[in-house]
Amino acid sequence: MHFAYYNTVMSRNLYKEKLSEKLDDTYDKSNTIMYDILKQKQSVAIRNAAKLLSTYSPPNPVKDNPSTTVHLLVKLMNKFRK
Repeated sequence: MHFAYYNTVMSRNLYKEKLSEKLDDTYDKSNTIMYDILKQKQSVAIRNAAKLLSTYSPPNPVKDNPSTTVHLLVKLMNKFRK
């Protein structure tokens, strides 16, 4: 969601491959700078995740696939920054 809107099911291996392509480097979630890299794309990720969630009526993140609600947590946490 940080780089593009996806509304199709994607395996973990495929999303790692897609992220590696976008990053021009092998994606490794344990990379100590990965947060800083993806933080720059946070607003895009939030917008895309909200768009995806809005396609379900009513949303049921446990069953909807693909689905994410991480953006709701991130938006809440961002209110406490600064």
